[in-house]
Amino acid sequence: MLKKLSRQIIDSLKNSARIIEKGLSVFKRNPQIAAYPYVAALFIAATLPLATGLMLGLWNRFWRSSLFSITETAPQNFRILLGIASFSFFYTAFVSAYFSCAASASVLARLEGRPVSFLYGLRQVMKRFFRVTKFATLAIFFFPLGILAQYKKLPKGIFGVISSSFSLQIPQVAPEVIRGHDGVRVSVANVVETFRRVRYEAVIIRISTILVILILGVVAFLPKFIERFWLEDNSARLVGWLASFMLGAVAYITVKVISTVITTTLYYEAKTKK
Repeated sequence: MLKKLSRQIIDSLKNSARIIEKGLSVFKRNPQIAAYPYVAALFIAATLPLATGLMLGLWNRFWRSSLFSITETAPQNFRILLGIASFSFFYTAFVSAYFSCAASASVLARLEGRPVSFLYGLRQVMKRFFRVTKFATLAIFFFPLGILAQYKKLPKGIFGVISSSFSLQIPQVAPEVIRGHDGVRVSVANVVETFRRVRYEAVIIRISTILVILILGVVAFLPKFIERFWLEDNSARLVGWLASFMLGAVAYITVKVISTVITTTLYYEAKTKK
């Protein structure tokens, strides 16, 4: 039993490494796909300050109402940073969905041997703009949606249901968003069923992605650490936080797009797996 489990783990690790290598090779050989992380990063860098400023204006307006009167006891700087951090996370995740779907469309086309122009992925996203927007909005609910899509397997197969739902993120769902026509629940069920064939590899790749994001998250706060130990001015503190949020957002969306390339490769192999 232990020997069989060890062999299964080793095979899954080898297959995961092969999938990652294959996905990155597609990524490197096709400049039109490799450009997406850069375009996404530039888009976030250009729009995040403006979007954050608009959000802060609305935030302060709502704070003055009795509905948010409890926040009046919190320090002003804390409220500003809380607003920036919360909005930056959701805005970055929302925007990354569009670029992830664009990258997924391009990768699928290349894996199928079809030529891919520079704007191919973005054109596919524009054709399905409302569908992509719907899934981007619901991305934070993929975990409960994954469990709901597999409710018939509960409670006997609870471990498999939780593990497969845990790996559900935009990179996993993007191929189905681009290729499918079903509603959210059915689409999520289709994704879960597809990745069930390569469930161990999907979990390994998902954990690897989380580790990379955590490492980059630490690096992203380097400007704040520098400000903390070298500068004392209040404005410098705010600049340090803003620089950290910006760097973190750019790093996050870049990892998301690259993760989509690898996950789409896994999706393609699962679909074509005999």
